[in-house]
Amino acid sequence: MKDLLQLLLETELLLRKSHWNIVGPRFEPLHGVFGGLYDKVAVDSDIVAEKIRQDGEKVTVTEVECKYNVKTDNEMLSATLAHFKEIQKEVNTLSKLAERQGDYGAIDLLGKMSNEYSKDIWKLTSFLQ
Repeated sequence: MKDLLQLLLETELLLRKSHWNIVGPRFEPLHGVFGGLYDKVAVDSDIVAEKIRQDGEKVTVTEVECKYNVKTDNEMLSATLAHFKEIQKEVNTLSKLAERQGDYGAIDLLGKMSNEYSKDIWKLTSFLQ
């Protein structure tokens, strides 16, 4: 779960950077998209951090930085899509582990996240077509 939290925090930073710096003819819709997505990812980060604490572990995060130097709307969308695919992959890996361990709370949480990120991946892919 800690790797997922780190990935979510990095994604939130990317989304905030994109939200603040989007320009051009698609400004209005993408400004809203990036804003909505960073709100969603921030909530998910909090939920995952709380699950880590519920499992009796401390929440530790390494320094968070945005590894993408995105400038155009398509670069922002592509980087966000890449992050969401990484999140989906990590969620799927953790789901399998939770099933083996019988962690029903994690199974429920990760199942909901998987559905939401699948939907977001579809939407981001559609923006790029």
